[in-house]
Amino acid sequence: MPAGIRPIPNDGFSAVGWTPGFDGLYVVVTHSGVTLAPILAELAASEVHGSSEELLAPFRPDRFTAWPRLPGGQAVARTRSVSYVPADTILISPYLM
Repeated sequence: MPAGIRPIPNDGFSAVGWTPGFDGLYVVVTHSGVTLAPILAELAASEVHGSSEELLAPFRPDRFTAWPRLPGGQAVARTRSVSYVPADTILISPYLM
């Protein structure tokens, strides 16, 4: 019987949103894909098109990072651009491990 890797962040909750440090990379990583797919797809599509969905706030990928802060609390910018990813490529983010 074929088996695959079922992604799940370390804290057991979905990770949904723009990935810090990678310009233009939006991720949806969840273990509950069958049950959450309809709502996650709708919310993710809305965000990719420019909205910010409050329901997703607790599930942001940046909860796994400890970005350096400037005096006053402003985050230090660190970016890497992602311009092309082949359709059959699986991205595994170190932020989710």
